Amino acid sequence: MKGYSSQQPEISTPHNGGWQHRYNIEQTTRDTEEGPVTEWQFDFINTQIAPGTRDYLKLARDITIAAPINNVQVATPEDRENISGTIRKWETLGNPATINWIMADNSVAALTQADLVAVEDAYALRKAQAFIEYGEAVAALV
Repeated sequence: MKGYSSQQPEISTPHNGGWQHRYNIEQTTRDTEEGPVTEWQFDFINTQIAPGTRDYLKLARDITIAAPINNVQVATPEDRENISGTIRKWETLGNPATINWIMADNSVAALTQADLVAVEDAYALRKAQAFIEYGEAVAALV
């Protein structure tokens, strides 16, 4: 099964005495309207989750949802709260033109409030789309 993520996944994760997830990965760059985006193409190999099962589809869905957006980390509730809180408190921060943000690749970028709103919106849209695709794939299993 192939997937795409803008965050490089760990090569392998030990789990319950075995290897739960293992990937072959290849870094790729694709062009978008916003400019080039670096992603990692990955294939699941040696996984204890059988391909074509509900759990396998769920894993692919979760990886898709958790991938950074425009190099902004959105994987955890804390990541998303940092974004939402900064947007809400932009005025309290003095209405700066930009704010320095630690990116998913650990670089620092000057982001505008609009940049963070776009990430928040893109996350909601991507999550909704991932669940639609997951639901269709699960329905096809039956």
